[in-house]
Amino acid sequence: MSSGVALPRALPGAGVVRVPLVAAALTGAAALLHLLGSEQLGEALAYRREAVTGGQPWRLLTGHLVHFGDAHAFGDILPCFVWAALVEGLFSRRLAAWTALWTALATGLVVLALCPEVGSYRGLSALNCAFGSQLLLLGMWDRTERRDRAGAALVALAAVAYIGKTLYENVSGVALLAPDLGPGVLLLPEAHLVGTAVGIVAAAPCLLAPGPTTAAIVLDRPHVVKHPQRGG
Repeated sequence: MSSGVALPRALPGAGVVRVPLVAAALTGAAALLHLLGSEQLGEALAYRREAVTGGQPWRLLTGHLVHFGDAHAFGDILPCFVWAALVEGLFSRRLAAWTALWTALATGLVVLALCPEVGSYRGLSALNCAFGSQLLLLGMWDRTERRDRAGAALVALAAVAYIGKTLYENVSGVALLAPDLGPGVLLLPEAHLVGTAVGIVAAAPCLLAPGPTTAAIVLDRPHVVKHPQRGG
């Protein structure tokens, strides 16, 4: 922000670029596991319902790091790095880390509880949706509060494109960035919905109370934005 009085509700972490360590670690691990090319390793880490209920709960998390094939891996890992890096770099490393953890866990639990027909699940698509929705929500808020109409318009267009992509995938059952997931592999819309919901919920504290006290829960605080006092 230029010199002068800070806007009252600008996000404290916005505009301070950070090295995307969380994004690099998350997608780097997924890329490494895929490049190792071992189906045995993939099977050992993938979400498998009978394995989770049989005493291997870590698969709720590790299943997101493995993929069914090259197209699936490329269509997941590259956009996940971009979205996660933008959330982490522009807003908060802490927010990116917690979003990744809670999205992975929530998706695994929802699939386990509500999708008994799903025997196996792999991929980062839920995290893609979480980071994507989060980036759009925080970006729109920040650009609007900074009275950046051009920036807000661009974010709004991106949001429309994101919503359109999500609706297309849920209706068609085809992943736009990875239309061929492999023989017998189907898109799981529930994972996208869970990811979107977790992303929005995780970003909510930033929007509801982005002041110096509450925002510190989720936002990195490289500097303090002063806020006017309000009386009751």
